[in-house]
Amino acid sequence: MPGHEESRPPGRQAGMGGREKEITYIIPQGGEKSMLNYHPYHDAQQEPAAAYCDKCRQEVYQGEARFQWEGRLICKECFTAAVERALREYPEQVALEMGLEVERYL
Repeated sequence: MPGHEESRPPGRQAGMGGREKEITYIIPQGGEKSMLNYHPYHDAQQEPAAAYCDKCRQEVYQGEARFQWEGRLICKECFTAAVERALREYPEQVALEMGLEVERYL
């Protein structure tokens, strides 16, 4: 790489499957030693929000789910809280919505 020099640190690190792998640091000439990540993970929060939760106004990013609940499109966290509340308060109704049989002993 022009303007950079390679240096190999002493020692090796364990890689996948217990095999060792060498790590190469790229050091800009005359600069500080730093490790560059050529394959960074994509951070969806660096992009603008695709939508907002109708209940809590939390940002919803492209690829994330929104759920329609009582006429509103809500985020995963609000949906989970609503389902947990429904399960606590109305377990028979939740079971029926899931297509399960409910028996009552009288």
